[in-house]
Amino acid sequence: DMHYEMETLEHDGYPEDEGFDRQKAGLLSEKQRISIRYEFVPMRFIKHVYHIRTHVQEGRMFEGKTPTAAFFNSNYDASFIAGLMELRYIHSMPVERIVNYFESHGFNLKKPTAHKLLEKASGLFENLYKCIRKSVKEDGYISADETYYKILLGQGKGSKKGYLWVVVGMESGLVYVLYEDGSRADSVI
Repeated sequence: DMHYEMETLEHDGYPEDEGFDRQKAGLLSEKQRISIRYEFVPMRFIKHVYHIRTHVQEGRMFEGKTPTAAFFNSNYDASFIAGLMELRYIHSMPVERIVNYFESHGFNLKKPTAHKLLEKASGLFENLYKCIRKSVKEDGYISADETYYKILLGQGKGSKKGYLWVVVGMESGLVYVLYEDGSRADSVI
């Protein structure tokens, strides 16, 4: 797998032997040997400091603007919150583990702050979910099907077979996922 989709940096490899002069060197042949190395750059955090300037010109005041934040009065940008959401909901990491993971990469995030960011982001996704539901229901051609999966019942209580419904607006291409206590009943759909 050559991973053509990845960010790629090209480097030239020259002999490092003593006495070798790149300026005087000619190519022995037109063929080159290619060597590939994959680099892993662990999670990193960048602090952006904005110096908001206010100017007066011809009696009017002009104030610079801070880039829009994902949430009002928040120090966290959308990429930070998206990373937090990915770890929590895609990789199923508990908040305490996320906080420890961030700390091991040099960023101290308090657990209540992480919970609040997740809660606010979940609210935004709830609005998006409602919008998608409305759009799919208004689509001229809808397809739906259910699929089963195991539902965890809680601490040490095991699991049960439950159902998740997927509704697709065939004209819009939007997908709406419906879950109601794992039920397969016609009333759910």
